[in-house]
This record gives sequence, C-alpha cells and structure tokens, in this order.
Amino acid sequence: LTRYQLHDPLIWTRQAEAILDSREMVEVRHNLITRRQKLRRQMDYNQQLAQNAQEEVKQLAGLYPQYAPEIMEMVERYEKKFRK
Repeated sequence: LTRYQLHDPLIWTRQAEAILDSREMVEVRHNLITRRQKLRRQMDYNQQLAQNAQEEVKQLAGLYPQYAPEIMEMVERYEKKFRK
C-alpha cells in the first residue's frame, strides 16, 4: 500500500473491504468527510476562543495602561512558549 503512495496505509489494512466493495468505499468516504467537518468546527471554535482572548487582553491593557507593558510581556512569553 505504501508503494501505491496511499497517504495512510494503516487505515486500509483495517478497511480492506472498501478497496473491493464500492458501497464500503462510500461508507469510508462518508466517515472521512464527517471527521473533516468535525475538525473544521473545532478549529473554528479554537480560533474564535483565541480571538476573544486577544480582545480581552487589549481591553485590559486599555483599562489599565499602567500595566500594559507588563501585560504585553506576559503575552509575548506565552506566545514564545507555545509557538515551538
């Protein structure tokens, strides 16, 4: 299967019937599409959370300008830690 450049050959060892039976292949495709949709929804949700957090940090810096440099330093440390 690797020789045929299948992206994830282990999936096909568990779903070998789908290679031979088109109805099974439809089922596999459906499962993959469903999985992709769930992943997209999760990514959108995570992106929205990050955007909300970013807006909250900006609001905090605006409400407490005396702490803005410290707040930004904390954000930078956090981003460096999780960018790796």
